[in-house]
Amino acid sequence: MHTVFYPGRRIFMKYLTFFILSVLTASLVASLIGWSIATGYLFLILIAIPLGIIIILACRQHIDTIVMDDRTREIRSFAAHRALEIWVIFGVIEAVAQITKIINNK
Repeated sequence: MHTVFYPGRRIFMKYLTFFILSVLTASLVASLIGWSIATGYLFLILIAIPLGIIIILACRQHIDTIVMDDRTREIRSFAAHRALEIWVIFGVIEAVAQITKIINNK
């Protein structure tokens, strides 16, 4: 069975497909940033980051709707908040370690 695509028909994707596309897009943008810094073509950064954001936002509009109740939304919000706190703590520890390393090398 094949699918016929009509001009006005929207194509929807599952959330996992969106997540995979987002990870691939972020990896591509990160590699483009690294390559542009290594080669000295810094204008590529100005193109790669907005293009990555546009791709992710365009894909986000085509996700199947997921029905969540208030409890599920609250649990996900709490988990996201906790993960952000942990990343901030690790970031501060790493920043202090890097600053200490720079100060000690002088």
